[in-house]
Amino acid sequence: GRTNLYAATLLGINCGYYSSDIADLREHHVDWDQGWIEHKRPKTGIKRRCRIWPETLAALKAVGDARPTPKDEDDADRVFLSERGTPVWRRTAKGRKTDLFSQPFSKVLKDVNANGKRSFRSLRSTHQTVAEDATADTIAVKVSMGHSDNSVSDHYRKGVSDERLTAVADGLHRWLFEDSDE
Repeated sequence: GRTNLYAATLLGINCGYYSSDIADLREHHVDWDQGWIEHKRPKTGIKRRCRIWPETLAALKAVGDARPTPKDEDDADRVFLSERGTPVWRRTAKGRKTDLFSQPFSKVLKDVNANGKRSFRSLRSTHQTVAEDATADTIAVKVSMGHSDNSVSDHYRKGVSDERLTAVADGLHRWLFEDSDE
C-alpha cells in the first residue's frame, strides 16, 4: 500500500532504483545501523552502493513493520512484499510484468498535476541528473546507480570512497528536502 509506495519513491530518488531493483532488495543488502544499501543491480549484475537518507531508512523500517507473511519461503528475506505476501515486481509465466509501484505512482503524479514524465522509471533519470548537478562527480553517481562504461579507467578503478557516495546522497537530499523550503 501507501507505506510501500512511499519507501519505494524515496529509494527511486535516493538510490536511482527501478521497481525491479526494489523488488530484488533483501534484508542483508541493507546496513540498517550505518545507513547503506549494497547489492548487485538485477539487470546488469554490477555492484552498487548507496548511502540512504534517514527518511529512506525510516520508511524502509515502516515497510518492515507492516510487511505481510511471505507466501513463498524464497521471499522470506525480501524487504518489499505485496499485501498478499508475493514479490512486488515479477514476470508471469506468460512473460507479462507485474509491477505494484508504476501504476499507483503514475496516478499520484497525475493527481497532483505533475508535468513531464509520469512514470516510476523517471525517478532513476532524476537521480542521475540531480546528483551530477549537485556533485559533478559522475563516477560516484555511476557507482550509486550500478553503471559501468567498460572504459580503461573503469577497469583500473578499485572503488569509490564512501565520502564521495555520501556527497551524492547529500546533494540529492538537499535538492529534495532543503531547496524546496526556499
